[in-house]
Amino acid sequence: MDRTDYIPRIVDRQLERMLRTTGAVQIKGPKGCGKSTTASLVCRTDYILQDPENESLRMLARTKPSELFKVEKPILIDEWQEVPSIWDSVRVEVDRTGAMGEFVLTGSSQPEDEEERRHSGVDRIAPLMMYTMSLYETGDSNGCVSLSDLFEGKTDFAGKSDQSLDDVAFVTVRGGWPRSVRIDREYAKDVVMNYYNATIGIDAFRIDGKKKNVEAIDRVLRSYSRNICTLAQMKSIVADVISSDRLVSQSTVEDYVRNLKALHIIEDVPAWSPSVRSKTVIRSTPKRNLTDPSLAAVALGMDEKRLIKDMKKFGFMFESLCIRDLRVYSNA
Repeated sequence: MDRTDYIPRIVDRQLERMLRTTGAVQIKGPKGCGKSTTASLVCRTDYILQDPENESLRMLARTKPSELFKVEKPILIDEWQEVPSIWDSVRVEVDRTGAMGEFVLTGSSQPEDEEERRHSGVDRIAPLMMYTMSLYETGDSNGCVSLSDLFEGKTDFAGKSDQSLDDVAFVTVRGGWPRSVRIDREYAKDVVMNYYNATIGIDAFRIDGKKKNVEAIDRVLRSYSRNICTLAQMKSIVADVISSDRLVSQSTVEDYVRNLKALHIIEDVPAWSPSVRSKTVIRSTPKRNLTDPSLAAVALGMDEKRLIKDMKKFGFMFESLCIRDLRVYSNA
């Protein structure tokens, strides 16, 4: 992509900094959030392992990956999980050269042995989480309140937005997907719908190659969306799904939730506990959430007009929007 067409991302500076201090960076995040585009702008060679017409590239990556490394660096290996063994090859190459900023690995899903790979890559392949675009990145926030200033104790400022309630409802259902941000407002929600359908119909199957019940995956996401930003127990999610289909078991629902987490679609807000002497109640249940509120809007069939008519639901969806943005800002 031409840099003139690129919408700058907060993660850009993180990536550039990490490439100065480690041999390889693994960018993780939901499909369509912009990982490949961001990585390609700092890399000199791109390998797209998911290209269906490039079986020869995948074969070389499996059999003699060292041949792929005899090019200009940094090297982008896009959708590296298509050839999981490339992880170890990159790790060995980083050990061999001792150089910084040689590789960027991107992927929208996690192989089943992700935990083992993360440990084997420590000090060699640094992880970097990337989310959909924040309101500041899309130009829907003026950025007048600084998160870093808040942590540094600066409180002598106030923020004011010129966005209307209708505007906030729209950016909630549009989401922060680069494609939905770039397209005309009239068609932005279609982009999210297409992404949603591809997730439940294609990506969820590809995560482990096992046969999936598409309707059950859809119900899992609808249940999560109905309970977004609440402390709903997993048994409530399971009950929502199996009540419509007795052939679906609890273990199947739990497997689907794990698959959607591996695809970075579901991302709960972890439970927390206060300091030892605090009287605040310890929260042991994670808060249910999706990586972008637009996915919940699609799952529930809500556009901005319906969202405004249900202000209670709008409140939960807005909280999800805030969590997404805070994750983007706090990571930086």
